Amino acid sequence: MLFKLREEESIRDMRIARAFFNGFQIAAVGGDKARAKVFAERAYMARKVLAGDDNPTAIEFKHLGWQPVDYPLCGERFNCWDDSWEAPRGSYGEELETWLWNTDGWSRYSSS
Repeated sequence: MLFKLREEESIRDMRIARAFFNGFQIAAVGGDKARAKVFAERAYMARKVLAGDDNPTAIEFKHLGWQPVDYPLCGERFNCWDDSWEAPRGSYGEELETWLWNTDGWSRYSSS
């Protein structure tokens, strides 16, 4: 979704990486490890494209993609209510985006 916007709007700065990191922070603070992981992975990919794989912030985003619970505020607002670390199995494309951005309404549970 945001990568498509990047192409359409010719965005060539860190706004996309920052937007994904903001999504990570919201998910992490809310205790949603699965979404936090996906957002951190995307923040890493966006940052890597613009700053390189050896950029300190890219390295941090990569680590948070592996271990979102290492973020100091992870679960600060709510306890981690879901032990799942992964997006729903078999979710790709639009289905994954719907789950990630929660466009079908609020749910505390992963798609089943």
